[in-house]
Amino acid sequence: MKHIFWIFLLGMQCALGQTSGTAPWRQTLNAFEKGFKLKSFNEIKPLLSAEFSIGVYQNPTTDPMLKSIVENYFQLDSLQLISNTLSNGLYKVKAKYFFKGQKDYASYIVFDKDGKIQYTDLFDQLYKVNRYEKSEMVAKVPFEIINGAIAVKARFNDSSEEFTMLFDTGADGIALTEEMAEKVNIKNVVNRSTSVVGASAQVKYSKGNIMQLGGVSIDKQNLVVFPTIRKGFDGLFGGNLLARFITKVNFDTQEIELYSLGEFNGQGTALKIDYSGMLPVIRTEVSLANGKAISGEYVFDTGAGYNIISFGPFSHQHGLYQEVKADYYSTNFSFGHQSRIKLGNFSKIALGTYVFNNVQGAVQEYDETNKEWASHDGSVGFEIIRRFNFTIDVLHNLIYLEPNQGYHQPFGFTISGVNILFKDEEMVVNSVVRGSKAERQGIKSGALVHTINGNSAAELMEADKMNALKNSEPNPVTFNITQDDNSKQITL
Repeated sequence: MKHIFWIFLLGMQCALGQTSGTAPWRQTLNAFEKGFKLKSFNEIKPLLSAEFSIGVYQNPTTDPMLKSIVENYFQLDSLQLISNTLSNGLYKVKAKYFFKGQKDYASYIVFDKDGKIQYTDLFDQLYKVNRYEKSEMVAKVPFEIINGAIAVKARFNDSSEEFTMLFDTGADGIALTEEMAEKVNIKNVVNRSTSVVGASAQVKYSKGNIMQLGGVSIDKQNLVVFPTIRKGFDGLFGGNLLARFITKVNFDTQEIELYSLGEFNGQGTALKIDYSGMLPVIRTEVSLANGKAISGEYVFDTGAGYNIISFGPFSHQHGLYQEVKADYYSTNFSFGHQSRIKLGNFSKIALGTYVFNNVQGAVQEYDETNKEWASHDGSVGFEIIRRFNFTIDVLHNLIYLEPNQGYHQPFGFTISGVNILFKDEEMVVNSVVRGSKAERQGIKSGALVHTINGNSAAELMEADKMNALKNSEPNPVTFNITQDDNSKQITL
């Protein structure tokens, strides 16, 4: 019996040795201790996961932050392992830091399945983030929809005046118009170059500002000044809010809910996002009318006016510009730079399990001489996004999607140079293609469309009727509209 007992103990020790001694994180932990002792960023950098983060900031944005911590924090004397657990594919290792001249400090280091460091509580807390503190709602901010975008009221610095700001998740910070910047007394102004879609521009850059939103004061804000932003807006903001708060946008109540960073359980379907470029990027699948299917990394962009747009390099790589059948062409102007856009039908656009069929999408023409392209593949825009109440949690790299009351609303379409939206079960002219026969015939934005080729709005909400109408081109298309209080029939 004693012999069997000792064999059992020996077997347990071997099993523990295999489980603990050869666990992929152990070698990384030892190397991390060595690198920290040496205050060597170069020793620690190879130990990091591709998803390594410090607070809300993700690899490689974290490089200068990590370098500063490693080189300037207290001198590490030793690191002592306390415990380890495996959960959801991550190794959560509790260790005690012994810094010279300081009280010992115990916290967690979390490793991915390959033994690479995903995050450390010590580094998070140096940036005032505690992943284990329960997230609490701190504010509700009302918004309205202006010109197809989310508009909120905000104040800046010591100005008492409220300004209309566009909430743009495709922007990594704050931008103000020149007129607004003068009114709010922006701080510490210098000239800088900044990136815009497909180009770069020289702008005024300011740091150390305060943004006041829904009773919350957000300090240490950097911003840029542009000559103009968008019609109806004094400025825009986006990533600066996402970096401070878990942010929920509810289109049903028209409120933005702000939650403190921490342990959070969102509502809806959780999808992974990449926040390494300080923009929420989501995996998106698209299929063309010819059956070609591709997937890419698209910014979840409330400031984009398209349903979806694929940028020049991605369009060029997959031949999208050549293969999409054009409904019409447009030109994108951005700070003196322009690029041609083709708009045409996509048979499918999918975000996770949410699928939209027969949606008009945009593809940008590629210019090989342009060296200022965005690093991502494109943007999912407002007309898709507004169909969800969504929550962006960049601390955990997640977005939660909940279909809202407008989820099943038909998408707009373009025919004979007239871009039409469905609104309150009616059709309204959203825009008219420049230089088109429709423009020459005097059709204008805002006109109410009663029928197209005899089809009412209710009939064109049916996919078969819509497809038949689109396939009727290039035959004449007849619009019955009311414009400027006058009813008229126009054939194009």
